[in-house]
Amino acid sequence: DSSAPGDDADEPDGQWRYGFDFGGAPIGMDRFCDLWVNKKRDGIVAKIQTVTDVLAQSSPQALMSTLAPCLHTLSDHFFMTNYPSRMEDMAAALDEALFAARSRIGLHPTACASVETRSDPSFTEDRLDLPTRNNGAALIAMQTRFQACFLGSV
Repeated sequence: DSSAPGDDADEPDGQWRYGFDFGGAPIGMDRFCDLWVNKKRDGIVAKIQTVTDVLAQSSPQALMSTLAPCLHTLSDHFFMTNYPSRMEDMAAALDEALFAARSRIGLHPTACASVETRSDPSFTEDRLDLPTRNNGAALIAMQTRFQACFLGSV
């Protein structure tokens, strides 16, 4: 029973946390909500790392094709059902994990610079974020979308 008192009392601070998960959103004390968000964040980051470990060497294209839609599916629900102030750290951690995954296969702004983009890393990074229909790589940063996800659900 996730609403039982002390559900996470085994944490180092030994404090009780009262709350429950309702439809993908934590309801309860701030300590419970923070712990809930941190556990979800850590779970998604672990999944990104696992998928990267499995696919980085064998199929970089499959890695990027898998990460973008799967990550959006995993994270968007949390972004829609929780206040942006609580999701900011999660978005930053997911972006960091994605950057690490892209770097493992050599796909980051400095590696993608070409004659077309000149030597402007900022332009190249922006192009990576564009949808594929606009000749981008559709690698949209979570920090640019978490607030819009919440706004779209209100």
